[in-house]
Formats: sequence, structure tokens, C-alpha cells
Amino acid sequence: MNHSVQRAILCSQKLSVKVMGEKKKMHLKIIFLIVVILMAGYGCISVGRPFSSDDLSWIIKDQTTKDYIYDDLGEPFRVGVDSGKLTWGAPKV
Repeated sequence: MNHSVQRAILCSQKLSVKVMGEKKKMHLKIIFLIVVILMAGYGCISVGRPFSSDDLSWIIKDQTTKDYIYDDLGEPFRVGVDSGKLTWGAPKV
């Protein structure tokens, strides 16, 4: 086989490997984009049930128990501490 033919075949093979590498990179970029979109969509999904904080006058300090609130409103969406005080969070409606 002629040296120039061998060289042409070798260049062709290198180009083929390069194209395959670029396809792999493109596939990884597409997968990454899909994952980012799914994560962003997951963050927009509402959790819990609708909750109106307009009338909470039935909650009386030092009288209303947690069990009573749980029975009426259900489990809190998020529990935390703010300035040393226990807080319960509900999703925004």
C-alpha cells in the first residue's frame, strides 16, 4: 500500500475518532441541559395544599395545641428556627 494512501486512511480514522468525541460531548451537554430543566421544573412544583392565613384568630397563644393545629391544617411544609423561635412554614398560595 502506498504511503500516501496509508496516511489518508490514518487521517480518516483520526477524524472519525474526533467526530465521535464531539458527538459524545454533545450528548453530555444535552443530558446536562435536560437535568437542569427537570430540576428547575421540580422546584416550581407546588407542595402541600392551599392554605389561607387570612383568619388564624382561632389560634390562641398558650391555649391552642400543636395537635389541634395539625388536625386542622395538617403537617407543616417546613419546620425551622428563626431568631431562636420555632417556625412552621407553608407553601405560598
